[in-house]
Amino acid sequence: MYEMLLDADLVIANISTSNLDAMFELGVRHALRPRSTIAESQFKSPFDVNHIVNRKYTHLGPDIGYAEAGRMQKALKALMAAIGESKKPDSPIYSLLGLTPPTRPAAAAAAPGKSANAVADASPASEETHAALWAEATAARAAGDFEKEKAVLSLIYDKQIAREGEQAARPRVLRELAFCTYKLGDRQLKTDPDAAATAYEEAIALLHGRTRFPHPAGLLHRHQSRLSVRSPGQHQQRRPEDSRPGLCRSRAQTRGCRS
Repeated sequence: MYEMLLDADLVIANISTSNLDAMFELGVRHALRPRSTIAESQFKSPFDVNHIVNRKYTHLGPDIGYAEAGRMQKALKALMAAIGESKKPDSPIYSLLGLTPPTRPAAAAAAPGKSANAVADASPASEETHAALWAEATAARAAGDFEKEKAVLSLIYDKQIAREGEQAARPRVLRELAFCTYKLGDRQLKTDPDAAATAYEEAIALLHGRTRFPHPAGLLHRHQSRLSVRSPGQHQQRRPEDSRPGLCRSRAQTRGCRS
């Protein structure tokens, strides 16, 4: 969570429901980097945040409303474009105190108990290499090239675990590596069910006990269970729409599914 709040180019926090998790994460983001907030028009914050810029929308009760949703989408697109062109912070911490956002190399050097190799790996050159690899993996994901994405993420993963063992791998790397492995398994589901099952198992192993997010692992287990109850002939008869995540067709399957 903290890594994503630091790395994200833009974070939009909907604090309309007074969700304490959202409030906490908004505070962390304000402390880490400058950017924006969105709130429902009738929202009354339990905190003194009147000095923070809010973009408000109108909630009609049962839903937000088509026109209001369209208006807010246009407003957010304009906001994102403006933020990309401007360097002016709207975080109260950076607006009022004029601080410099934290960087990982400084934090790593100051952290007690770190080995000399770990501090050395946190050098600017190392961070630049990581950023370049991550950009390459992101570009591969956007192009739908999951094989290349997996290769690049595997390289990042190997570099991280080489420093301090398996627990050194960051949760974000684990999640993204598991996702592209899962997508590769999906692509093999019709032509090679055994290879698909192996890919699902590999993705599950990446997530098991090493991330706080249980849903991806649950989804993979669901796909794996479908593979286990089908014969090879049934695998070949699988309809294309059945391969979409979370979609159940038979009544028996429907009873075991959750939306």
